[in-house]
Amino acid sequence: MLPLPPKADRHTDAGVFYRNHVDLREICFFPEVRITEKQRNIIENTAFRHFGSEVRVYLFGSRARDDKKGGDIDLLLEQVSDDDASTTKKISFLTDLKKSLGDRKIDVILKSPSTPDTEFLRIVDRTKIPL
Repeated sequence: MLPLPPKADRHTDAGVFYRNHVDLREICFFPEVRITEKQRNIIENTAFRHFGSEVRVYLFGSRARDDKKGGDIDLLLEQVSDDDASTTKKISFLTDLKKSLGDRKIDVILKSPSTPDTEFLRIVDRTKIPL
């Protein structure tokens, strides 16, 4: 299976990704999610600014499934340091996201090495989709 090309080599038309006019869904796995490429880039870039380049950003919940409805954006940020997993950093991240994405409901879970394992996190881990 071929990897998704670098972002600079991609463009989109109605949520379908192309490279040199080839539908990339035919040659690689790219999950159907209900956010735009612009929203995806804003989320990733904002996460990198607030938590560093090592952070891993995942979408879960209804927006991660094309067959579900719902308007909120549920995000899991992994590899966040214990220092960065503070309420202050989370609020700052959410504030910047809302400035860029508009005033919409966004739920964020910050997962650091000291985050306790819960049934909810195990469910999120099984259903998350990387951005």
